[in-house]
Amino acid sequence: MVASCSKKDGPVPVSGTVTLDSRMYFNSETQNYYMYGFDFDLAKKVKYERLVSGAGTDLVLSALPGVGEGPDGGYFTSPHNEEAFYLAGSFDNPEDAGDFYHSLQSFALPVFDEWANPVLPGQVWIMQTKEMTYAKLWIRSVEVAGPSGDEYVECTFEWTYQPDGSMFFPE
Repeated sequence: MVASCSKKDGPVPVSGTVTLDSRMYFNSETQNYYMYGFDFDLAKKVKYERLVSGAGTDLVLSALPGVGEGPDGGYFTSPHNEEAFYLAGSFDNPEDAGDFYHSLQSFALPVFDEWANPVLPGQVWIMQTKEMTYAKLWIRSVEVAGPSGDEYVECTFEWTYQPDGSMFFPE
């Protein structure tokens, strides 16, 4: 018997750019709602269903309720992780944010918060996962999207992950 896999094997990326959104979907099989989060170990979006045992992800985006109709921005949480986020810097100029993000190669252990709230363009966050590994995030954009009455938040960010538990990011 010969085993075959159509998926390309190789190292999992430790950096990239991803867009998450706050949309909720219904799983008719489990009768629960789910959303897509991001898993740094897998370097991809994964389904996160809160009420399902064992369901997990490192990072999810939720919408901040607005004063009128629709959301008024977004925030990150890390399910089952109360010490996840540290705002390392916030910049009005995207070039300054990018320079800071790319020069951030190591850090001293900060005090982490449960939420990254609010998430705004030009921010650089350090995230601690439940497994005590770290990622740095550069928020590139945060937008309200979708048709009126069914709006959601989208956030695009660059990320760099160090899977070994040290406080030094790969270049």
